[in-house]
Amino acid sequence: MKNPSLIENRTFRISISAAFAALSAILTALPLSIPFPVIPYLKFDVAEIPVMIAFLTFGTFPGIVSSITLWIILNVFGSWVPIGPAMKFAAIISTIIGIWIASGFKNAPIEYFTSKTRGILMFIGGATLRVMVMGIFNYIILWWLFPFFIDIAVKSITLTTGINIVTPLEKLFWIMAFTALFNILHTIISIIPSLAIAKIIRKM
Repeated sequence: MKNPSLIENRTFRISISAAFAALSAILTALPLSIPFPVIPYLKFDVAEIPVMIAFLTFGTFPGIVSSITLWIILNVFGSWVPIGPAMKFAAIISTIIGIWIASGFKNAPIEYFTSKTRGILMFIGGATLRVMVMGIFNYIILWWLFPFFIDIAVKSITLTTGINIVTPLEKLFWIMAFTALFNILHTIISIIPSLAIAKIIRKM
């Protein structure tokens, strides 16, 4: 944006973060999600994009505030509470923190993506931490809380890929592998459109 002092204003950043979080919540409520073909209960959605825009445009703090605000809204109005909102929050916040770490613990707006090498490193940081965090989340949910999802996932993987899965170790490996792939793809879906929109906002 052409007014740097406005971007640095704490009240403005908190307000804009809340606004982007509300937009994310609205997008969550709309029928815009697309199931991941290999494991259909994993769904791609565009609800993360406004939070990522807040992060890339205004910095790490607004990104975190926006994530927390979205989590609160989803706990009030969302579905599968509290697990659904918790997993969405974990996915977004891990991506943001991963990018922040890869930036060298600097405020991480879009300017840091202007360097191709650093941009790739930041993307890898976000995707890697997201895969790790969501892998732990999915392990807890599948093997401890809702094990019936294991059979659903295994059946879908077998039907879509033809992979023969028999032993518990094979089940764990393939579910975690395709869950990781899903989260990598979702990181791409969340970051690339957000970068394009953030560039436009920063020029305004």
